[in-house]
Formats: sequence, structure tokens, C-alpha cells
Amino acid sequence: MRLQHYFVGRKLTDELLNKKGEFNTELDRVIELEQDLQKTFAVTVDIRFSVKQAKLGLTDGAITLLGYYSQRQRLIALLNTLKTIKILHKTDERLKELIDKEDFPGAIQLCRDCQHAAVTYRQYTCIQDLNSKLKDTAVLIEEKLDVVLSVMCINFDHDRYSKITTAYLLLGKLQSAMDQLHMHFTSAIHSRTYETVYRYASNTSADQKIQYEDLCRCVPLDLYIECLSNILTTLWGIMTSYQKMLSYHYSDSSCLISCLSLIRIMFSRNFNSVLLGSGKMYKTK
Repeated sequence: MRLQHYFVGRKLTDELLNKKGEFNTELDRVIELEQDLQKTFAVTVDIRFSVKQAKLGLTDGAITLLGYYSQRQRLIALLNTLKTIKILHKTDERLKELIDKEDFPGAIQLCRDCQHAAVTYRQYTCIQDLNSKLKDTAVLIEEKLDVVLSVMCINFDHDRYSKITTAYLLLGKLQSAMDQLHMHFTSAIHSRTYETVYRYASNTSADQKIQYEDLCRCVPLDLYIECLSNILTTLWGIMTSYQKMLSYHYSDSSCLISCLSLIRIMFSRNFNSVLLGSGKMYKTK
């Protein structure tokens, strides 16, 4: 029993000697922590004493002044909020001006800024109404964009088209614009040539809907050359707009040139179909 006690004691002594370095390190950390606590306690006592002295030094007038200052700051914040809301409501008129001037990129950016500001002040009822108007304005911008885009198929303008493509880039709908452009070119080719032939066709009424090929057969022989000349002039105008549009996109690397290859195929098919239909004027004479 004594022998066991001796070995256990010896083992414990060896462990303590082996861990002496770690023990001393931990002891130093405890002492350092104790010193930090003492310093913190002293600082806390000083702060409490200073607060107590400040309370004793404050008069009723000083407390009232502090209350007025706090109220003033709240009123200033409210006034700034009201000014911002007023500006947001005035932007509706500014948006209409930008749309009328066809500054679609500026209108889109302003509309987005207003929508972001409206989220900040969404707790106000008037802002909720404004947010609804902004959504309607965003829809109106896209509708106006599509109208001006259709005009570009007949009368291309570099500056106007540049604004249109920039606007569609901001909306993230450039591919959708290219799809719409396909439809507008198709519509322009068929509608303009149909209108041209209709002016020369005989034995037709305004209420009567006639297929293009059948309408071509109604053109008198003596007016055939003049009608065909006007058709080609109309198609030449559309083709000129198409070529200018193609050149614009090839010079602007930010646009999707691959979409224009689809426009080229579409344009070629519609152009050929119109000429084939016009050729039946000659075959029927």
C-alpha cells in the first residue's frame, strides 16, 4: 500500500514538473486578466462619477433645451422626407417630357431611381400611389419604344436608333427588340407594298379584303410599269433603312450582330415574296 502511494505520488510530481511551463503561462494570463478587470472597474467608477456630476450641474432650462434640440432634429428629418416625396411626385412630369423627347435611356434611368426611392418611403400612402404610376410609366416607355422601333424600318435615323438600342440594353431586352424588329420589317414590307398596289388596283372597294396576289391582278395594264416602279421605290426605302441598321450594328460591338443575320434572312424572304406577288401582274395581262 505504501509502495503504491509512493509510485502515485512520484507520478503526480513528475506530471506537475512536466506541466510547470504551461502552469506558469496560464498563471500569468490570470494575473493579467485580473489587472485588466481592475482597470475596467476604475474607469467605470470614473464614468459613473462624471455622469453624477453632470446630472447635478444640469438645470431645468438645460434639460428643456436638449428636448427642443431633439425635437428640432426630428422635424428636420421629417422636412427632408417631405421634400423628397415632393420631388418624386414632380418626376412624373419630367418622365413625360423625356418620353416626348424620345430620351428613353434617361426616362428608364429616372424611373428606376424613383422606384428605388419609393421603396424607402413605401410606408406613406402617397408613395404607394406613386409606385403604381411608375409601373404604368415603365409600361408606357416600352410601348413608345416599340412604336419608334417600327418607324426605323421605314425611315432609319442613327441618333434615334442609338437611343432605342441603349434603352433596350438598360431594360435587358435587346434580344426581344430584335424579335420585334423582325415583325416590324415583315409588317412594313407587306403593308407598304399592299397600300401601293391598292392605289392602282381597279374594281376594288374599301371594305373588300383581297389577297396581295389577287390585288396585283386588278392593276390595269397601262398602270403596271408605274405601279411596279412605286413598289420598287417603297422596297428600296425599306431596304435602305435595313442596310443602315445593319451598318450600325456592325460598327457597335455592344449589340448582338448574330441577331442581324436573322433579320437578313427574314428581309430576303419577305422581299422575294413581294416581288413574286407583283410578278403576277405581268402573268395575268
